Amino acid sequence: MTPRILLADDHTLVLEMLVNFLSRDFTVVGTVANGEALLEAAMRLQPDIVVLEHALPGTDGLTVVRMLKTRLPNTRCVFVTRHADLHHVRDAFAAGARGYVLKDATPEELVAAMLRISRGETYISPRLGLEPGWAPPSAVTREGSGELTARQMEVLRLVADGFTGKQIASTLNISLKTVESHKACISRQLGLRSTAALTRYAVEHGLLRPRPETARHA
Repeated sequence: MTPRILLADDHTLVLEMLVNFLSRDFTVVGTVANGEALLEAAMRLQPDIVVLEHALPGTDGLTVVRMLKTRLPNTRCVFVTRHADLHHVRDAFAAGARGYVLKDATPEELVAAMLRISRGETYISPRLGLEPGWAPPSAVTREGSGELTARQMEVLRLVADGFTGKQIASTLNISLKTVESHKACISRQLGLRSTAALTRYAVEHGLLRPRPETARHA
């Protein structure tokens, strides 16, 4: 069956463009302009996908996503937004979103993103500059659970081993921005806010392993 999509944005022109881009591959069941209307329409229409902006009037987008995750767990939420800051991406996925598309995306990218999300996958716009190995935090761990991904474990080992952010980025062949994102997620998952506390955790859990002296101080 064709996935059913509900659209939310406070700009009429944006809604019209989204309808135009998506109606050829999906069934657009409605459009709304604020958070309260979105919640009401979602409960009534029970769409497969909700497309929304962060800064909706009234109830904001993140709050809407958190509420829909509880009320309609089978409905997938995706942000189509102008906000390109990494903390917005993390907040979106932590709230329960399954996709994050920037408003400067091409129609082809938008449709491809929705198709992936309709299949149960996640999607993040390539323009955000995140490496393929970066995973949305909510997709792999529960905040505060103490659970870390394999990549987060690598970053934690290097932090505890005295590597700087730039050295970690070079060692793992990722960007400094991604390193900082991993460190922030690790701190949230473990409830530890300082490098000393993270190092102590790594030592206590046997995460440190011998590394070549040249690699440590390169």
